[in-house]
Amino acid sequence: MNDDDRHLFQREIGAIRRLADDRHPPPAARPRPEPQHSRADDAAVLAELRRRPLAAGEIPAGEELAWCRSHLDPRILTRLRRGHYKVQDELDLHHLNTQNAAALLKRFVAGAAHDGTACVRVIHGKGLRSPGEPKLKLLCQRLLPRLRQVLAFASARPADGGSGALYVLLKATRRI
Repeated sequence: MNDDDRHLFQREIGAIRRLADDRHPPPAARPRPEPQHSRADDAAVLAELRRRPLAAGEIPAGEELAWCRSHLDPRILTRLRRGHYKVQDELDLHHLNTQNAAALLKRFVAGAAHDGTACVRVIHGKGLRSPGEPKLKLLCQRLLPRLRQVLAFASARPADGGSGALYVLLKATRRI
């Protein structure tokens, strides 16, 4: 803008004055959302484990577990059982109570999925020393399908823990 344009502009507009800085302050940080339904669901799993005895259709200590999301190819379970996926991380739940094991399992699965891990091994034990049913095994059977990051799980090969461990296939949640 040259001087003639500036003078023309000032003559047409008139006197100007600077306004006070009255910008709105940035909004306060919003609190993180509370996953109330997830927490209620987790509490229901733990309460069910405490009060409900082993049902006839549930898996005893020495039996294998297997589960796959309905939209996935069922051959994934076959590959998982045979150990075709490389185990990238591991969690051992031995000597934990169900409440601590559930919290640790949820954090482990979420962290592994966030890191882009595809397959993990969860060692829950066979429950041979648990009074009644194998509590940690049942916890895994009931909790893992409820975690959105879990695509499938199957009992491990005998060399990796057999019916006392699971291979868990995860959906990566990391944004690249």
